[in-house]
Amino acid sequence: SRTLSDDSLPGSLTTADPALATSSDEGQLGEAEAVKGRLIIDIPFDLLALCIVPSLLIVTRVDLSPLIEPGYMVWIYITALLVFTSASDCLGQGMWKAFDRAIGTTVGAVIGMGFGAVGRQLRSLGRSWLEPCFALVGITIIFTLSSCTWTRRARRHKWFKDHSYIMVIGLITMGIAWFPEFSSSDMWHQATSRINAIFAGNLLALLVLVVFPRGSALGKCHASLAMCARTAAELVQDLCRASAQGEALPSLSEMVLGGEAEDEIHHKYLAILSATNQIRVLLPFASWEPRYLVSKRPWWAEPKAGSRYRLLMASVTRLATTSIAIDTQLRSMRPAKMNVQATAATTAFAQNVHDLLQAIATLLDESLTKSGCKAPTCDTRIRARQISLYIRESIEELEAVFAGDGSNASEFSGREAPSVRDACGQQIEQLYVARAGLALPFLLTELGVQSMRFCQGVDQLLYPPQTHPASQVEAAAD
Repeated sequence: SRTLSDDSLPGSLTTADPALATSSDEGQLGEAEAVKGRLIIDIPFDLLALCIVPSLLIVTRVDLSPLIEPGYMVWIYITALLVFTSASDCLGQGMWKAFDRAIGTTVGAVIGMGFGAVGRQLRSLGRSWLEPCFALVGITIIFTLSSCTWTRRARRHKWFKDHSYIMVIGLITMGIAWFPEFSSSDMWHQATSRINAIFAGNLLALLVLVVFPRGSALGKCHASLAMCARTAAELVQDLCRASAQGEALPSLSEMVLGGEAEDEIHHKYLAILSATNQIRVLLPFASWEPRYLVSKRPWWAEPKAGSRYRLLMASVTRLATTSIAIDTQLRSMRPAKMNVQATAATTAFAQNVHDLLQAIATLLDESLTKSGCKAPTCDTRIRARQISLYIRESIEELEAVFAGDGSNASEFSGREAPSVRDACGQQIEQLYVARAGLALPFLLTELGVQSMRFCQGVDQLLYPPQTHPASQVEAAAD
């Protein structure tokens, strides 16, 4: 349960635009007062279902011997919670954790039983001091060799790095199966009870995740890409407007050390980078999810669907990093307004890139909301192709304005870079400002190129060549 705070109210006055905040607050003030302080309970039915089953088994003392001894029933509860909570975004995360826990537990229990049997044989020789010495030396050697070997493999093979939990749970289970040998001779039942309890907990957690689905990894990545496209569209427009109008932006040191508020441009490219990091984390889990999650989206069933999403993520990352490069210029140098021709060319270019990225976001959104198994209609696709042609024309116009008549240097002649001068000296500051004039047309061109590559990647994802020939859309666009 949670209690609404002032920041979470529908009529919060923390809106970036004061005028917008004023107009919206007047209409929502009554609703805000009605819900303020009211206790809102979000019932997690999936978590309740997960906890009730093992709790009933423990409380009612259900005897599952010889499969699971009574003392190991609690491991069903622990494992189910661990696997369930690991699936915070998609089902694949839970399946990944269940696999690691099952393999690590099984291997660790087998090794523990094997070394425990050796220790029992040493005890039967009549020298009781041999067994604890063997256990001390054996545990030390196994822990050291396992950690060093796994770490070395993880540096060379990604699989070992991703599944390091297998080693951790395997060493823990080995100790659990080995050490009880000193106090009990029923080692077999103890080890098999833990293995069966872990498998039972895994199955229970996965069953709850299937009944109460969290969504698929590709679905989350798909929605994140649409959000990135929409945010990048606004970011490009804001950066080009700031460059053309000579708007002053606070430096990073002023925001971090001086207490300046984070502006929208900084917030937007950080949001894009955060979303791409989330996509990078979720993509490996897509291969673990069952096919029924992707049956309604034919492009997800393609063998190279995950690779295409990685390429799209790379295009978005390049858009964000190029935006950061332009943002660095704006924050390092004092503003100077462009001339009329440069302002018109930059504004037209920004509008075309904005429209293309918005069309990409629409394509991605439609592919998730359309009913049935069809990809989005060709109307948005044709529009995106047409806008790509407009971007090519805008890039040529930028080249003519900035490089054709040599006005690029004059556009930056009135600018200064105080932070660069303080760190590197006045001469380096002058070179920095001069090179900024040469770099801006290239960075704008890079934004256009990456947006068109992003559009091409989305087109290839949603319309595979074997099912949707690109020639038809190209002919319609022409």
